[in-house]
Amino acid sequence: MGNMVGVRHYFIEAFTPNGYISLLPKLLAKRKHTYLLQGGPGTGKSTMIKLIGIQLLDRGYDLDYIRSIRDPDSVAGFLLPKQQICLLDVKEFATDDINFAEGDVRLIDTNRFCDRIKAGKYKNEIAKIEFELEALETKLLYQLSIEYKDETISKDFKLEHIFNKAITREGMSESTVNKAGQTGELERILLAIKKEAISFLFLHALQIEGWLNLAPRYLKQYDCICLETEDPNRILGDIFKETRSMGQAADIVVHPLFTDSLIGIVFPEKNLAIWRGDPNGLEEQGLTDEHGREIVKTLEAYRKKRIELKNLMNKCANFEGMDKLRTDILNSILAQLI
Repeated sequence: MGNMVGVRHYFIEAFTPNGYISLLPKLLAKRKHTYLLQGGPGTGKSTMIKLIGIQLLDRGYDLDYIRSIRDPDSVAGFLLPKQQICLLDVKEFATDDINFAEGDVRLIDTNRFCDRIKAGKYKNEIAKIEFELEALETKLLYQLSIEYKDETISKDFKLEHIFNKAITREGMSESTVNKAGQTGELERILLAIKKEAISFLFLHALQIEGWLNLAPRYLKQYDCICLETEDPNRILGDIFKETRSMGQAADIVVHPLFTDSLIGIVFPEKNLAIWRGDPNGLEEQGLTDEHGREIVKTLEAYRKKRIELKNLMNKCANFEGMDKLRTDILNSILAQLI
């Protein structure tokens, strides 16, 4: 997928030493229309999302592609940020704690385009692989907590009060409720988010080969100030506090391992980004070039199981039906845009 004017790629979830973190509730805080695709991987959902997005881009709409942390090279949804319309592959996100009752929500079950006879034949095998994938995700979170338990970060800036609830999936650690949830400081932050002045996202994801770094692509159209100081966290923290108090529109890029730290602040309206070191240099972001051996082994097993599941679901898919569904969704979105 090439980088073009009006399109951005990022993640809104992350596997971290502190658990599975999802920023999806904050991303959807102001949504007006939501399309939720339900169904297993390998049925053509990612391709559908990309193609609908391309057609909207061709019509001149700005669009954010949301990547999947389970398959970082794949898109799992998109958002029209100005129109607040989103299309999501529910299976790729933690959505259990999200209230979709607000706003217009359309549930689309892609399983209806599957061959029921074949799906029944592979039912037990599919369920087994899905269970194994959940177990591997839990194992990965544990390994991250072990590998990075001795890491330290600046104490001058904390984002932990931003995440008043860490969204987790069944079988993982319990959700953590922020103790500062009732403070006036948090209320001011959430008010800023509600006004869409501030948004939060990730630009890095775990891969077997190392970290996938979307920062260079994301920052391509912005002027970038690179902080080469010994304590960029303090400077970024001061800028964040000032930005928040002024209600300035900004994208806050959160560290993919230490979610009480940030990597950069982007001001879209000013075409400006302030970054910790060189966006191309992982080490300057506090990330290593390679993962530990146990993490690599888990990621390899996870990728293998994902491929197995996709192959099984692919055998059951009806792609002609998915093509028609793509046209229906696009027409529905265009009608809402009008």
